[in-house]
Amino acid sequence: MKFFHPTGSSTVGFVAKIGESDSIEKLRGSRAMFASRSNRQGQMILGAFAALFDDTGRILCAQRGYGARTWTTPGGMVESGESPVDAVCREVLEETGWVVRVEHLIGVYSVPTKNDHAFFFHVTPLERKLWSPNDEITAVEFFPADALPTPMSQRATARIRDAFAGYRGMVRTFDTMD
Repeated sequence: MKFFHPTGSSTVGFVAKIGESDSIEKLRGSRAMFASRSNRQGQMILGAFAALFDDTGRILCAQRGYGARTWTTPGGMVESGESPVDAVCREVLEETGWVVRVEHLIGVYSVPTKNDHAFFFHVTPLERKLWSPNDEITAVEFFPADALPTPMSQRATARIRDAFAGYRGMVRTFDTMD
């Protein structure tokens, strides 16, 4: 894994910095076309995930109901014609019942060899709507930084650690999907 932090500290050099001037509204306004489920033809896969904290500082995690049933933060694929900001709000509502407002971008997380890129946003909960576990998400729960659920991917763990650290504009590159 390579990473770049906008304060200038980096281990293995990376390419880009997302500046403070890159506002949420600029991200909301981007309307590129992205693949919705796979990159079999080399299409870009774009995701949007949320860091939603409760009043005690715990982060909301969701357990997937498919595959290895891993835990992650709420989020998913950006649909064609949708901005990453709109996608994360939609995904959080669908997966947890929370209506949220995006506060800022924590970082962008990439697996270039798979054409897979994800935005990770700090969000604020506005209200909770009725939600029940389903085939996609079997559980949602808040966890402290020192007791994250397992199994969890390396990428999800890195995103969560960056959120707890208070990072903004982080860019991380992973060599594999793990």
